[in-house]
Amino acid sequence: MKKERSNTKILLIDIQFYESLNEFEYQFGDSITYKQMEQKSYIDFKELMFENICREIKFRKFGRLGKILTIKAEMLKNEVEKFRELLENDKLIISYGWIISNVTIIKDNKIEDKNNKFKKISTNNLDDEEEEEEDLDLEGEVNGFDDF
Repeated sequence: MKKERSNTKILLIDIQFYESLNEFEYQFGDSITYKQMEQKSYIDFKELMFENICREIKFRKFGRLGKILTIKAEMLKNEVEKFRELLENDKLIISYGWIISNVTIIKDNKIEDKNNKFKKISTNNLDDEEEEEEDLDLEGEVNGFDDF
């Protein structure tokens, strides 16, 4: 069991197969189930994070909604920055056709990155977008992120 680390940020990271379930069945047939592939991808994701960021990061399966697996990660601020850089530069490639579809930052039991904009950066008109985002739902495209 990993020791407790103070001043960590909690991230909810969604991973999923890049295509529909029909495409998954077409590619893999009956040779492997979605849950088996999900487990392999989860382990692969954790290993990527350990190799590229830090072995001290705590991961837990947080939940599942349809074909999306949500992973809870506890990271220090510098680890979050490294994670952000890896995502921006497409350096986190999960095998078996799985992708990181969404990242949400939790702070004081509240969603800090309220519009799920962590994955891709959009530097154009960020100030204008922030005014419009107050009315948006938590679901949607991942196209940027707020400072934290």
